[in-house]
Amino acid sequence: MTGTDLKGLFRSFRQETHAVGGRSFFKSWYAWAIPSRHEPIKKVARILKTRLDRILSWLASTIGTEVTEGFNSGIQSIKSAARRPLSFNTTQFGLRFTAASSV
Repeated sequence: MTGTDLKGLFRSFRQETHAVGGRSFFKSWYAWAIPSRHEPIKKVARILKTRLDRILSWLASTIGTEVTEGFNSGIQSIKSAARRPLSFNTTQFGLRFTAASSV
């Protein structure tokens, strides 16, 4: 199997929705990646193996990147407003409002 094939195969890992399915997928992908002759693929496979538990917990989380980016955008706008000469109470209200509306 070529390096491009292994890279393309690993893209379907993101479609897994449960840690059990993700672990079994990774084991089969890892079994193909390590015997390959492509050192960069082997290096990535070893790195991913050491971080597999964290990657699988990401699969199980319900928070997507959209929610995270939205929350970050709200915080950045509050920080930007805080640079203007406003009172501390306004900034404190903004942080509380953003935290309450994102839950």
